Amino acid sequence: MHGLFLFKTGFGGALIHRLGSFDAVLNGAVYGAYRAAENARAFYHKKLMKKIRGR
Repeated sequence: MHGLFLFKTGFGGALIHRLGSFDAVLNGAVYGAYRAAENARAFYHKKLMKKIRGR
C-alpha cells in the first residue's frame, strides 16, 4: 500500500490511524452460514478464477 500512500499524500492527504473492525456474533448458526459463504466466495475468486484466467 506504499504506492497508494504516496499517491494520496501527493495531493495533500494526511495519514490517519483508525481502529480495525470486528464481527459481533449475535446468532451462531447465521454467522456460521455467513462464514461458509465468505469462504466459498474467497475460494472462487482466489483459486478458480485464477486457473480459469490462466494466472
